[in-house]
Amino acid sequence: MISDFRIPNLNGCELGTKVKELNENIKVILISAYDSIEDNNNKLNFEFHRKPVTLQQVLDIVDVSLNNNGKASLSTSLDEI
Repeated sequence: MISDFRIPNLNGCELGTKVKELNENIKVILISAYDSIEDNNNKLNFEFHRKPVTLQQVLDIVDVSLNNNGKASLSTSLDEI
């Protein structure tokens, strides 16, 4: 799951926690412009990336996440989109 930290009605950590309650195997990736949330994410075992991120960086982040879970690689680049 990829989410911004700031979203309506809750934050990315709260959303990630709810998703993990449904399926603990889901990887939570948060993207934010705020440095202060990184410590909280480390406690929750969420992956944190600081804005700005390019589309290619998001593809790379997802690719690494899938590979770390033993799944097939996306092997996608912007040239293929």
